[in-house]
Amino acid sequence: MSTRREVILSWLREKRQTWRLCYLLGEAGSGKTWLAQQLQKDKHRRVITLSLVVSWQGKAAWIVTDDNAAEQGCRDSAWTRDEMAGQLLHALHRTDSRCPLIIIENAHLNHRRILDDLQRAISLIPDGQFLLIGRPDRKVERDFKKQGIELVSTGRLTEHELKASILEGQNIDQPDLLLTSRVLKRIALLCRGDRRKLALAGETIRLLQQAEQTSVFTAKQWRMIYRILGDNRPRKMQLAVVMSGTIIAITCGWLLLSSFTAPFPVPAWLVPVTPVVKQDMTKDIAHVVMRDSEALSVLYGVWGYEVPADSAWCDQAVRAGLACKSGNAVSASDIRR
Repeated sequence: MSTRREVILSWLREKRQTWRLCYLLGEAGSGKTWLAQQLQKDKHRRVITLSLVVSWQGKAAWIVTDDNAAEQGCRDSAWTRDEMAGQLLHALHRTDSRCPLIIIENAHLNHRRILDDLQRAISLIPDGQFLLIGRPDRKVERDFKKQGIELVSTGRLTEHELKASILEGQNIDQPDLLLTSRVLKRIALLCRGDRRKLALAGETIRLLQQAEQTSVFTAKQWRMIYRILGDNRPRKMQLAVVMSGTIIAITCGWLLLSSFTAPFPVPAWLVPVTPVVKQDMTKDIAHVVMRDSEALSVLYGVWGYEVPADSAWCDQAVRAGLACKSGNAVSASDIRR
């Protein structure tokens, strides 16, 4: 019986080209990387894998992470956003490839920029197929649908696949008795398909089983395993209950006292800030900005802008003698470089 991944792979490899643009989405460990690796092995067509990398300053570049062309491949090349479509066309012409496949990794990150660059590439390579790979994201999926991109989900790992990943390389006694459906669901929720975490779960279970000489764990032992996998919800819930109880007790005590005594002074933190106070605060801020304009310039430089985009701060900066530019405009120009 074929697995879901094998069915998707067969559909992606159809020679009739039943698809042109496709977004393959799935959680970590759901088989996206495996599918891309299998497609990269195709011999009958050129397969190039790209990834858009964006720096903290907003500058972006396309990196060729894989290419199945042996000598004339462009692996490890880096292209600017403006160059990408032309360089891709040039690389494909060198090998006279028909029906090429372009794979774009991590398409859920910076997906709007990817869509903009993709439109130019599609117009230059009319016979190509474009496979975008990324994580589930409603906003991204909605934008891709508007562009006519077909969505295909790898789905979640089945219980059988989960169990196989946990048991891989681990000699666990009576795993069927330990790894019940309830346990597998909890581990799947904590690991989110991460193969390393699943392997850690298997190793932890094996070590605990050897130490305790048992094939059945208590609830306390399972909680310890879940904590190792990153589950700290009980502590958070306990802290939240204590904090909420304290707040309720203080409020009730204050109301009780105010009902039995003369007009009770209202705590300052319960009184809203009046407009007069806000005006005074604004004057103080303006005074500080006027006085420390040089220090403010250094602070804005750390952010990558001369001043932030906020118009109110921009007004204060002008009074302080700073050159004021729109933060949004600077950001947009950086992105287009």
